[in-house]
Order: sequence, then C-alpha cells, then structure tokens
Amino acid sequence: MIDKLKGFSTVTNWYYGIMSLLYLVVSIKPMSVLVDTVWFRKMAYKFSFPYISFALWRYENWSSRLLIESITAFYARYTTLFVITVFLAIFFLFKGFSLLLDAEMDKGNLSVVGFFIPWVYLLIMYPTVLTGAGYMPTTTNYVFPIVMFLWGMLFLGRGKYIASSLMLLFSVENEQLAVFGFVFGLAFAVFQAFKCSKVSIKYILLLLVSSVGLLNAVFCPGARARFLTEAHNWYKSFNDLNFFDKIYSGLAETIYQLLYLGIFNLLAFLIAIGLVVGILRMARGGSFLTFFVSIVLGLIVVNIKVLPVLGALGDMITPKDRFVGLVTESGRVGMWSNFGLLTVISVVLVAYVMLLLPSRMWGVGMAIILSGVASRLMMGFSPTLYVSAERTFIVMVLSFALLGLYALGAEAKRFGLVQVKNSNK
Repeated sequence: MIDKLKGFSTVTNWYYGIMSLLYLVVSIKPMSVLVDTVWFRKMAYKFSFPYISFALWRYENWSSRLLIESITAFYARYTTLFVITVFLAIFFLFKGFSLLLDAEMDKGNLSVVGFFIPWVYLLIMYPTVLTGAGYMPTTTNYVFPIVMFLWGMLFLGRGKYIASSLMLLFSVENEQLAVFGFVFGLAFAVFQAFKCSKVSIKYILLLLVSSVGLLNAVFCPGARARFLTEAHNWYKSFNDLNFFDKIYSGLAETIYQLLYLGIFNLLAFLIAIGLVVGILRMARGGSFLTFFVSIVLGLIVVNIKVLPVLGALGDMITPKDRFVGLVTESGRVGMWSNFGLLTVISVVLVAYVMLLLPSRMWGVGMAIILSGVASRLMMGFSPTLYVSAERTFIVMVLSFALLGLYALGAEAKRFGLVQVKNSNK
C-alpha cells in the first residue's frame, strides 16, 4: 500500500492537485449562482435518500437522466460533499486528459503538455460558463458525466469492459455524450469493417452503450411532456420547422456563437496553438504553411464583423427574437446561400484543425471532430436551442481542445522539447 501511495505521489499528480484547488478557489463565486439548485434542494428535502423515487418521478414527467438527477438532488442538499466531488472530478479530468494525450513522463515528471492541460481548461471552461442553470446542476449534468465518459473510454482502451460499461452507462444519460459516443464508435466500426473485415469489441460495446443512452432519451415517458412544455415556453414555432430547418438552425447558431461571439475562447485557443505549432515546424526547417494560415485566420476572426460577406452573414443569422427562433417563412429567403457559406466556414475550420495534427492522427482527429460537432448540432432538434447557453457547447469545445493539445504535444516531441516516456521501464 505504501509503495502504491509513493507511486501516486508524483510531480504531475501534485501539480494537478494544486491546480484542482485553484479551480475550486476561482469557482467560489460561480458556486453561489443557484438558479435550478433551489428547486433541486427543495426536492431533496421532499424525497428521501437515495432519491431514486425522485429520479423515477422525473423520468415519468421530465428527464431521462435517472442517475444524474439522483446525484443532483443529493448534492443540492449536501454542498460540502459536492465541493469535494468537484475537486476530485477536476483532478481526474486533468489526469485523464494527461493519459489520453500520452503526456505522462518517466517517474511522473511534468511534461510541457501536462503543464498546459489545467490552464487550457481554465481558459476555455472558466467556472462562470457553468452558471446558466446554476453551477451545481450544470456541473452534475455535464462535467461529472464528461469525466466518467473520459475514464470509461480509457478503461475501454485497456480492455476493462465491465468498469468501462458502468462508467459509460452513467455518462450517456447526457444525450450529447450519447451522440458523441455513437458517432465516434460508428466511425471506427465502419473504418475497421472496410479495412479489416471485422470490428473490435471495443467499438461494438461503445455503440451498444451509446445506443442505450439515445433510446433512453427518445422513449423516456417524460420526454414528450418536456418537449411540449419547452416548445411552448421557448420556441412556439418549433413544430413548424422541417428537418433541414433544424440542421440549418443548429449549424447557424453554432457558427454564430463560435465565430462572432467567441464563445469559450475556442478559436483564439486553436489559433494560438496553430501559431506555436507553425513556429516549431519552421524552426525544424518545415513548411511555413501552418504559421501563415494561423495568421490569416486570426486576422479574419478579429475583423469578421467588418468584412463585407462574413459581416452580412453574421447579421442574417442573428435572430431578432431569440425566443421565436431563427427560421421563419420570411427568414427562409436566402437560406440556401447562407447554408452554403456556413458549410464552407465549417469545412475551413475543420481543415485548419487537421492541418495542426500529424498525418497519423487524421483518422482519429476527424472522428473526434465529427463526434464533437454532432453533439452540438443535435441542439437544432431541441426547442431550447437559443436558451441553453454555453453548456451545450461543452462536449464539442473539449473535443477540439483535446486535439489542440495533442497537436502541441506531437510537435513538441518532434522538436525535442518533451522527453518521451520509455514504456519498457
């Protein structure tokens, strides 16, 4: 036991522990934003522990998130335990990213990428983005499932199927993670089927678990009641939209938030990564293309509102009344041309991320991009598209952040800035 504790007491783990405490400190004020916490606390006193009866009642009348709803009620009542859990969740998020990015060095020393993981998370996921529905409910519905999904994928990669399945079953109660897992598993299953004529059990398991999450969300008894209520409250014309309208709305709102409002600082982060990667590539005698494209893209983003075509597009995809919705009969005029331009913008952004990655990662990178984007575009099929705030971007944003960090790490290793861990030791 003592040897195991010594093995855990590494520079990297201590650093992630300290950074998790820092995250708690900067979360003090956001934690005081209650919003839905008040209602969950009221329900926690009305229903008894372990709040399964509360979750079943919600399942029949509102939400398919049985386990997530249970722990939300629990933490609404026991705030000290919630704070402790946040610390542990953030620590294991940093640690999980470090393992996934292969950023662990010999003897637990801190690598360049490992150092940047907590700072990147703070940059794009500053605690205030979790206050839309209240800090506590947003954290239990998004951050905790994401951490479980991350470790479920890590265990899946190591062949620990039972532990992985349990973690993934909890995480895919979040519908966006269910979509992410399904698209990711499907992409690799199709690739393996064509290349090897067989599919790994890992991807089959991921598809099955993700399908359970999707079916649970669709056939939950309370799903219909929730849909009708939210459509009435937030988007009265939603039932008039066709399939293409919903795809268009989801894409337009996503591009608008990322490109015109700079949500989560995601584009700024990716461009900064591109500049660093470009400089490292040029220093090794490589092409200047990455650096040049990053400069051009940065200039476009900074000046986007004054550029003739892109500025006009921003005005057109900004709904005058967010509660009525973007697509109306009059709004459909010019929709196809707008959709074409939005598609071009999307392709350019995806191509830019692929440019940052080494060629060996293009397949995995594209699967992660498709999965992350799908998790956000699905919001076009929800009447809460315009009122769900930042939280519905979290899965997609962390997907792109993961790829950005991988690109930085890969180039740092090529340049000799990172001591590669010797797996034979």
